[in-house]
Amino acid sequence: MLALMACVLLAACGKSEAAEMVDSMIYEIGGVSLNSGSAILAAEEAYGRLPDKDKEQVEYLSILMAARTEYDKLAEKEAARVAAEETAAAAKAADEYETAVKQLALALKTIRSDSEFVSKYAGNTNGAGSRRFADSFLEEVQSALDEIDMDAIKLGNEELYSKIIAIQADCDTMVFYLNEMGVSNSDRNVPTMRALAMTIVKDIDRLYANELKGYEE
Repeated sequence: MLALMACVLLAACGKSEAAEMVDSMIYEIGGVSLNSGSAILAAEEAYGRLPDKDKEQVEYLSILMAARTEYDKLAEKEAARVAAEETAAAAKAADEYETAVKQLALALKTIRSDSEFVSKYAGNTNGAGSRRFADSFLEEVQSALDEIDMDAIKLGNEELYSKIIAIQADCDTMVFYLNEMGVSNSDRNVPTMRALAMTIVKDIDRLYANELKGYEE
């Protein structure tokens, strides 16, 4: 027993500190998981920097190589899983965008055909009549847009999203002028609201000619 212990001590004494450090790093890797990548790479790099004579003294090299193989398999499997999830998410987003655009086209179809209604308003100079029209027009536009999945449209087409937001902003401006008319009982906002209503209808027409083309049926 004493002779065996002496042999072990002599072997340990012959091992360099650098080789001991690498073996320690390999030992610290422990069970391999997706979180083991940096520890494995650090041990590999430390081993690579050793002189050849010290590399021969590293006892756990086979363990390091096995850890690398296992980690690469785990990483490859995880990459495939992430890619599959991203593909599924992209397909889902595309479907949601398609559905939202179709809903938008159908929702705006009535408003787009309301040019006669808007023309009647455009010739109306009576404040009360203007308010009644504006209330009806705004309710129609805003209720139509409220039903749309705007997040799906934003994700699928930023340009279309920004144009819808611009239409909503014009609606908000009309609301502001409506409220002011109610307070002041004045017709001075009629031309501005008339212009905004016509702008909204024209913007919808442009959407149909571009982003909504093919979705309106």
